Amino acid sequence: MAFPYFSPLSPWIVNVMEEREKNPILASIKNPFVILTSGALVVQSTGNVSSDPSERKKQIIKLIKDPGSEKSYKGCIISNNINDRDLTYSKNETIVGIDFTGQKIKVIGEEGRNISTPIIENLEIDTDGANNTLKTARVSVRLFSLKQLEMFEMFYMKPGMNVLVEFGDGSLFKMNKSLSNFTYDAYNSNGEAINFNPYSSVDEALVPKNDYSQFYNNFSDYFRSSTTAFAKYVNTIERSLGTYDLVAGKVLDYSFSVEDDGTYLATIEVSQGNQISLAIGVTPKVDKSTAGAQNSNPAPTKEEQLIEILSSDLKIKKELLVSLLSSTQHPDGDNTKNWLKKEFFNFFKINTKNKETTANDKRYISLRFVLKILANYVVSGGGVDTDYFKLVIPTYKLGTKEIEIIPVTSNKYIISSNESVIYPTNELPKFKSSNGEIVVDKDSKPVNGLINGYNFHISGQLKEVWDGVVIDTQNTDARTGNALNIFVHYEEVVKMWNKSYTRADFLEQVLQLVNKNSYGLFALSFGLRAENSGPSIIDTKMKNSLITKSNDKTYRFKPTTINSIVRSFSFNFEMSNLVAGRTIFNSGKFLAEASQKDAEAVLKSEDKLAELPDEVFKSVDNSTFGNADGWYSINRIELERIIKDVQNTKQVPKVVASDTKEDETTTKSAEDWADIINNKSVKYVMDDSGDKIETLVFEDTKIIQNEIKQEINNTKKPTLSPIDITLTIDGFSGFRCGQYFNVDGIPEIYNKIGIFQITNTKHSISNDGWITTLEASFNLTP
Repeated sequence: MAFPYFSPLSPWIVNVMEEREKNPILASIKNPFVILTSGALVVQSTGNVSSDPSERKKQIIKLIKDPGSEKSYKGCIISNNINDRDLTYSKNETIVGIDFTGQKIKVIGEEGRNISTPIIENLEIDTDGANNTLKTARVSVRLFSLKQLEMFEMFYMKPGMNVLVEFGDGSLFKMNKSLSNFTYDAYNSNGEAINFNPYSSVDEALVPKNDYSQFYNNFSDYFRSSTTAFAKYVNTIERSLGTYDLVAGKVLDYSFSVEDDGTYLATIEVSQGNQISLAIGVTPKVDKSTAGAQNSNPAPTKEEQLIEILSSDLKIKKELLVSLLSSTQHPDGDNTKNWLKKEFFNFFKINTKNKETTANDKRYISLRFVLKILANYVVSGGGVDTDYFKLVIPTYKLGTKEIEIIPVTSNKYIISSNESVIYPTNELPKFKSSNGEIVVDKDSKPVNGLINGYNFHISGQLKEVWDGVVIDTQNTDARTGNALNIFVHYEEVVKMWNKSYTRADFLEQVLQLVNKNSYGLFALSFGLRAENSGPSIIDTKMKNSLITKSNDKTYRFKPTTINSIVRSFSFNFEMSNLVAGRTIFNSGKFLAEASQKDAEAVLKSEDKLAELPDEVFKSVDNSTFGNADGWYSINRIELERIIKDVQNTKQVPKVVASDTKEDETTTKSAEDWADIINNKSVKYVMDDSGDKIETLVFEDTKIIQNEIKQEINNTKKPTLSPIDITLTIDGFSGFRCGQYFNVDGIPEIYNKIGIFQITNTKHSISNDGWITTLEASFNLTP
């Protein structure tokens, strides 16, 4: 499955990769480092620990304020590249590490032994969890005595202990030193320029360890539980030119084993949030005294009723909701009024003329409201860097107006086939019977099905304001739509909201629901308009600046060149058991279709190939898997087998039931077909009067899909089975899940029709140095 976030590699990353390609010899100089830091205050017990909670509280406060320099250690720092000989190999005392005051942490009751300080032997970093929202460091540390293990345990092997893991490679920074004056044009979501000033040394990126109080006070900045710190973290990684990274989190798992040589191998796992912009909590605690409280007004307006409904259903404080509505710009102005008037549909059905009794009573909310209001509710309370975490809707110029649009590929015959989603358009198709089947009535005038004035279809050319990229919409059969104008079933949105723990979970469910009803025309996903901008929503099937900017060139890794920075590369095409089974038995399906046609015509014809049904050739035609030079294959053996099987197939006569004299479809009257079409039509009241009732949903996906397929059949690209690649390079910390690239040394067709998107980033530091592993999945691009 594709990672739900799309972004090109940052310009500075491309420059670093190209610089490494120019200087491959420098990669042989290894100077990896790992620094393990605990902020625990470890004190020696005086033997009078009180069992009374109140008294114990006083004791802890006293220890924190004045722990005593001789009987306490303020934190612990362990590194695998300490140059202090007394620490590296102590001859008299067993030492665990140093604290923030520079004091050596000594083991009591163990003297006169020639013993090393703990050695960090291995570090493995993995991004895991839903949408890679967890980042876990697995650190292996060698300890040389039981007493040393016992003291090490005080700092690092306690559940929930906050620990900082820093890692990198100083030699790699030297290799990138020619980039020290490198600058590039980068902008945030407000269009403001971002300066890029690399560090003069990777040491400048390290977290300061000379002030204990500063460390524990500012640990949240490294832990990034305060979302404003994420921008600072990204800036640190960039300024280090990808030679430094950190994991600041909690110890969730630890273990140790006794080795044959009497040493101890301890392993701790430290986990923290990864892409915070995807993991902001979405379901906040709410004050029960205000949530769902009844308005004292005996006759509340519709707007007031909507506020009550939203507050109660979504567990949102009314005050914050009202504030967000009033402060968020609505395209038609008069913010609060229009957010509540234009973004909801079918909430208050009239009951006067009984015409609505045949209409659907499901309630709907616009995707615009979901993305602009609900998705940004979690960043509206202050204390959040909106440049990184506010969901940004791109602005386009349509004619003389500048409006917010999420452009998607559409079609003039689009109409929803599922009540979960509806498309408001001014040209809803009608349906009729023709030759015993239901088809789109192309001769009749389309229906005006606008909702609150919103039209899914866009007429005219779009010019993106951000960088001037034009999307051609002149072809009337290849429409562009505005996803913001799609309406989604309100009750389903509420369920998604209340069962989601993160904003990412919520938005992914909403987007999946919309994509499931897109007929394959578009696929909405997270994306970046530009590096360092806020997250947005894009149609990954539409070729526009959100995926491939006109001035960007997708970076290519080159595993086959002599100066390649790729240490290893693997390509995996893995067909699922289900797909494999379908492939094996596909010919049987086509044979069945052949027999349904007229096997006798095949048997009698001299040109048996010409008489075979078109569907038969699908199983032998590999043109969609051709190469970049236009070559493709046809499975001639399989085709011959199908011909022989058809020749052996005897025509099975139709069996007509005794009470049936002819095909039922030939006996249906116009009234019968009208009833069938009416039963498939889901109608909605379109105005306050109740006089206008239109079909917004036609419950026959196949009819609509076939019509759309005919329109886009000549341009639609094939969908391939899952393809995954894995490549390793010398350590680099700048990659983020969702970024994409191309790869040389593979069939060029893959680079022509798609990109490889990073789904997981792993790091490993051992005796072999610092290695970064990228796991990526193939995705088609328009």
